[in-house]
Amino acid sequence: ALEYNLRSIPVIQNKKLVGVVQTHKLLHTINRALKENILTFSGVHHSHLEYDNTLQIPVLQSLVHRLPWLIVGLFGVTIGAAIINQFESILSTHLILAFFIPAILYMSNALGIQNQTLLIRDLATMGKELKLAPYFIKTVLIGLCISLVIGILVYGLTLFIWNDTTIASVIALAMGITLLISSFTSILITVLFTYLGKDPALGSGPFATVISDLTSIIVYFVIVSTLL
Repeated sequence: ALEYNLRSIPVIQNKKLVGVVQTHKLLHTINRALKENILTFSGVHHSHLEYDNTLQIPVLQSLVHRLPWLIVGLFGVTIGAAIINQFESILSTHLILAFFIPAILYMSNALGIQNQTLLIRDLATMGKELKLAPYFIKTVLIGLCISLVIGILVYGLTLFIWNDTTIASVIALAMGITLLISSFTSILITVLFTYLGKDPALGSGPFATVISDLTSIIVYFVIVSTLL
């Protein structure tokens, strides 16, 4: 079509015209091929192309693809609740510590999702040109800087509002460490899903969230038990 400047392409069989491929069909085919190439670069292979259009796949098939990862998350939440329950006496004595559990989980997940989104985008646009080893190291270094900045800010704000250096130290240290761990695990899990040929958009997010939440809770209460 480009070589001969054709608006439509004739289809010939046995020297007879049997049809015409029109312009909008050509554009649709080119667009579809482009999407397939981008998804292949990001580790989403032919078996996962049904994720392109959620409206076209059956509801049951969508449930089969998505529900198992959320069930994994449910088990993770249950385990996290059981861990928190073991520190009920400390939380009842220092109620402020309970208030910061959702904040630490949120910040950890937010950074992890941010890293995963950027990595999936870079995999899709750069493909094999993306060198994962230096990318991973740079992401962790960025996560370290973010952890230090957020930790310092949390320490200052907590100390200013509650005027307790021990509580401020616990929350700031827990926030910083969990952010650093989240930087590491979010990239590692996304790369693992890509390497295994799984759709990183479906599985890596929920799975990384479970790992991030459990790690954050464990780190938080280890620090609480050590410093209080």
